[in-house]
Formats: sequence, C-alpha cells, structure tokens
Amino acid sequence: MVCIGVAPHSVRAVPRPWLKELRDFDGPIHAHVAEQPAEVAACRERWGMSPLQIFAQAGLVDHRFTAVHMTHPDPSDAELLRQSRAGICACPTTEMDLGDGLLPLELREDISLCVGSDSHARIDLLAEARALEWHARALAGHRNVMAPNAERHRLGRAALSARLMRAATLDGSVALGASGQGLGPGQPADVCAIDLSRRAAHGVPPLEAAIFNSSPDWVTDVWVQGQRRVHSGELVDGLEDESVD
Repeated sequence: MVCIGVAPHSVRAVPRPWLKELRDFDGPIHAHVAEQPAEVAACRERWGMSPLQIFAQAGLVDHRFTAVHMTHPDPSDAELLRQSRAGICACPTTEMDLGDGLLPLELREDISLCVGSDSHARIDLLAEARALEWHARALAGHRNVMAPNAERHRLGRAALSARLMRAATLDGSVALGASGQGLGPGQPADVCAIDLSRRAAHGVPPLEAAIFNSSPDWVTDVWVQGQRRVHSGELVDGLEDESVD
C-alpha cells in the first residue's frame, strides 16, 4: 500500500494562491506551521492572521492536515486544530537543535499528536517521544505531564509510556494516511522488534524501557508490509521471502 501525500513547506515558501490549489487533494497534507517567531510576526504584519489561519483559509486544515512544529501558536490555534480534527507533528530534537522553542502545553490535550525528525538532528523516534515528555516537564514543573489526567500524580509511568508510544507509532501512521488501527486482520504488518535484554532494561517494565531507556541499536528487526527489511540490525538485501504471516 502506497499513500501519496503533499507537503507545501510553509507559508514562507509557498504562495497563498498555490495553497488554494490543494484544497481538493485527497490525501495527507503536511506543512511547517508557526515554527519560528519571525514567521508568525511576518504573517501577522502582512496578512493579519496566524500561519495556521492562512492554511485554514486555503481550505487545507481538516482531518488531512498535520501541522509540523506549532511551537509559537496563536491563542486561537488550539481550538482551530481541535474543531478541524487536524493533527500536530512535534519534532523535539530538531526544535532543541535549532532553538525554535517547545510545543506549548495547551496543544498536548485533545489533539492528535505524533513525532517526526524534520532536520534529522537525530534519527530516533523513541528519543523524539521521550523528549515530548521532557519538554513538557520543563514547561509544567512536574512529572508525567503527557499522561492522562488521572495518572499524572502517580509514580508509575505505564499510562505515560503508552501515550508516548502511540505518538511514535499509531498517531504517526494516521498522519501518513493509514488507519491507525495497529496490528490486526487486514492491517499492514509494519513491525519492529526491540531488544529488551539490554542491561538498561533490567527491572524496568517493557514499554517504559523502550520509551525511556532505549537507543536506536536496540531495534534488531523491522518488517514493512510483512516483509523483513532489517534483520539483526542489518538491512536485508533484495526482496527475498522474509515475510511474516
């Protein structure tokens, strides 16, 4: 299965009339939005609206749309994202590397949130996921910020780890145009195996170890559409039958 999407980079790079040409596109739409203060200020000065509002005026902000970054949103942007069912893709390691800022706390509730690598400051989805929580702690001044409300003041991290893993997996697949239903009959067999025999994982619940303790070399095997693409940490050559049933 191949899903075609479009990515008009930003209001800085794509003229507004061109954005309107995409309103009838039937697929995922990703764009950098409200990444830097200068971008937001320029939009306000020239058009009197936020970058997200410009995309909305072009007819693009709906369930197809993923706003990348959103580190400097307008006060009205959170409600616009919720009402439109659009999502956010945070790129924490890039945002740290560039000094762009942190995703505000108000954009972490009731909005589909996934993670990406953007400038490839680091290629590690689990590092991006844990950075979501670490950034949130810096803003909120307490732990378990990304956990569901009922779990935030408990010592356990099970619910928090589940939320962060979802941001790195299922919610990311939705942003790419997949169903987001995970493994099951009729769903793509996209799977990775994580080695939890590492010393840093000893005594730690598996999901927590994967999110908070892992590094990229813990990923030993990867299957895409049921075809093994990585085996024992090495790329599989060719398309030999390494499928899973």
